[in-house]
Amino acid sequence: MPDQKTYPHTPPEENKSAGRKAVRHLVYYILAAILIYYFILASISPVRYIRSLNSNFTPDSVSLSKTGPEYLTDSLYLDLTGRLAFARARTRMAATDSIGITVSLPDSVITIEIKGVTVRKIRIVEYSVAGSLRGVEDYTWTRMLAEPFTVESEIASIPKEPVMVKIAPRDTAEASAMPNIVPDTSGIDPVFFRLHLSKGLRLTVLQVTGRDSRKDAVALNRFIYRRKMNDLLVSAKHVARFRFPPYEPEIRIVVPKEEARVIYRAIPVSGEIVLRVK
Repeated sequence: MPDQKTYPHTPPEENKSAGRKAVRHLVYYILAAILIYYFILASISPVRYIRSLNSNFTPDSVSLSKTGPEYLTDSLYLDLTGRLAFARARTRMAATDSIGITVSLPDSVITIEIKGVTVRKIRIVEYSVAGSLRGVEDYTWTRMLAEPFTVESEIASIPKEPVMVKIAPRDTAEASAMPNIVPDTSGIDPVFFRLHLSKGLRLTVLQVTGRDSRKDAVALNRFIYRRKMNDLLVSAKHVARFRFPPYEPEIRIVVPKEEARVIYRAIPVSGEIVLRVK
């Protein structure tokens, strides 16, 4: 018989292992592409937001004819117009009948006002402004802050207006049958809240968390973590629809605990807030 050539035979187990490995690599490549796509859109969103602000508040020809373009870069002129814009926004807020909040970061002060009259002044312990807002032009700040911001939505760690209603029982039998009402514990609960303002800004107010209070620190981390997870979910839904994820630059403020509670409960529904950033 003539010599027969033999060929190596691959066991079925090795074929299956190679197939699973190829599928696994394919999944990794797909996930990597999705993540890269997400981060590209997420990194472009702040740029689009800042460009939109600067383009919406560009100086008109009338303003330029009165002052000249050289004033748009003059620090003294910009400081003066910023103060005037702040005063103008407070005047507009004072025209309403509801409570208004004024936040002045340069002065580290928050004031609660009613028709322009200050009823409470609160010290800001510390604050931070989103780095992307450095791209907002000075003239844009002047125009944008010349009117109050409207609170469009809010979320907090305490109830807005806790109400406990308890009807007096007619006898002991009815009293024993009544369910126990959980008392309002917001007086001891940590206070953190986030306000979504008009023009796409976000104002987050946090209470001071003492170094000795582990409970407050845990509650703060939980509050921030949940907000980040919610933002990530919203962004992922937009990216899945091939849309740019929404971007809201944040101004974060830290105040004493009791003052944080007062500020949150003083803000009415769709209330107004005046900001001074520079």
